[in-house]
Amino acid sequence: ASVSDIHLLHRNNKTPFIVSNLDKYLTNDEMLSKVDLLLFAGDVFDGPVAFSSEDIGVINIWIAKMLHKCKRHNVCVRVLEGTPSHDMNQSKIFTNINEILFKKESDRVDLKYVKTLSIEYIERFGINVLYVPDEWNHDTHDTLLEVKDLLKKNSLSQVDFAVMHGQFEYQLADVVKAHVKHDSKQYLDIVKHLIFIGHIHKHSVCDRIYSHGSFDRLAHNEEEAKGYVYAVINKDGNYNCQFIENKGSRIYKSVKCVSDDL
Repeated sequence: ASVSDIHLLHRNNKTPFIVSNLDKYLTNDEMLSKVDLLLFAGDVFDGPVAFSSEDIGVINIWIAKMLHKCKRHNVCVRVLEGTPSHDMNQSKIFTNINEILFKKESDRVDLKYVKTLSIEYIERFGINVLYVPDEWNHDTHDTLLEVKDLLKKNSLSQVDFAVMHGQFEYQLADVVKAHVKHDSKQYLDIVKHLIFIGHIHKHSVCDRIYSHGSFDRLAHNEEEAKGYVYAVINKDGNYNCQFIENKGSRIYKSVKCVSDDL
């Protein structure tokens, strides 16, 4: 299961509401019992708040309960750093709480917080996973060169999966400068199976690239369905990938006023 752009601590859509939807549609026993690998593909947080904020306690309790469920169902968890101005390295809290809850390292949830461009071999599943945080370089072409260099260093021609935060060229209009957009063809050549990407808040699919969109609605002009992606991948490479809707997502209704007389 892969989710992104949760934006806890958002000023409009309050944290307890988002957490409630997470527990209802994703981080519950029924769903996690069907999950081997749970991915948070960036922007778990919207930005910082003062430690005195009541939302801090809500988030800590949600993470603690989620980790207990992941432990119960033997779920592997990976948390990717998203947009620097949003996450701001705050996802370190996942590993901190994991260490507090389970004193022995052998008892802890198999969890990693990833904030660097890297390739990980997850022995349990026999897969290589590429992680690409947002804004790793000013130019995405430079990031691509680093990815290819990582492949060579790991003696790989491809990775099995990629978890990214950013945007591909097909997701943004031509007026947006090319240096901020990843090349979908290049990454489809690099990744053997599925690519999960966060950042653009609208869910979309392009070949084997799955953009989750945001988990909840956070603003107007987001009338499309919100949620996350659940994929079943067979050993032969065949897969079934579906979008799981967060049906409790908040509604922002825009009313067009064609007259000066409101």
